[in-house]
Amino acid sequence: MTRQGISVKSGIHTAVLLVLVAVAALTRQYWKDTQMEFWFSSVLIIAAGIPHGALDHFVARHNRKKFDLTVYVFLYVVCAALYLALWWFAPGAAFLIFLLITAWHFGETDFSCFAGNKSAGLLSFVYGTAITMWLLMQDKPLLFRWTSLITGDNPTAMSLVSAIAVIPVYAWFLLLGLILLVVSENRKEYLFRNVSFLLFVLCLSQTSLLMGFILYFTGWHSVNALLHIKGSVFRDMNGRLMLEKAMPATLSAVSFLIVMGFMSNGAWLDRFGLPALFILLSILTVPHMIEMHRLYTRRSENT
Repeated sequence: MTRQGISVKSGIHTAVLLVLVAVAALTRQYWKDTQMEFWFSSVLIIAAGIPHGALDHFVARHNRKKFDLTVYVFLYVVCAALYLALWWFAPGAAFLIFLLITAWHFGETDFSCFAGNKSAGLLSFVYGTAITMWLLMQDKPLLFRWTSLITGDNPTAMSLVSAIAVIPVYAWFLLLGLILLVVSENRKEYLFRNVSFLLFVLCLSQTSLLMGFILYFTGWHSVNALLHIKGSVFRDMNGRLMLEKAMPATLSAVSFLIVMGFMSNGAWLDRFGLPALFILLSILTVPHMIEMHRLYTRRSENT
């Protein structure tokens, strides 16, 4: 069986995203580098980004024959704490690991839209790397500034970003197009869908580094992940009830972020606020990625 993600044959979802990102690009002068950019990004994360991770314990229950919530939460916290310790003692290594797991997770979750059962393996990782680099390298001066803030001017992290920045940003876009061309078995059938997706990705570059990443993360990646979870864990339940299951963890995460915002007086991009927020999200990404990988591995084995 193939993953039940965004339909390969239907371009409706992609067309909606394309319109949304086109509007964002055309109105960029009104919201870029303002509080509006932060609030719109926050709404998208709350609507899709957080819920797709708020179902991790249900995914874990599905993945295991024996499941104990207390043990699972303990191991979840231990995993996050170990990665937090790495950020503290070796921020350069932690930053590199974050880039690698982001590329892997994007590829493992999203590439199945285009390749179905072919998604596991090298091509999915190359896809994930290409889309991650395309999103991050749109505003190189801002990326250098954020990397400096997040890692405390760690030389390893700064050297890594400098090395990647040498590659022309459009090389990543061309790589994406080449991958989609290679994996499309019926190019006429998938032409509209793939072209729409590439236009969506291209238009992301006309927004901002933050907004482009958030629009892809919430509009494409998170929706895919939610559909995969629905098709495996909640296949006998409608989508509304599934999202209701995610509500407690979602509200808890949102409440925590609100408290964190008040404690920093809304200084989300200062020398302390941005690193704290980024590292918080990254340490939660690791156990989430591990659980989703188990889900995909189990589905591949069943197939």
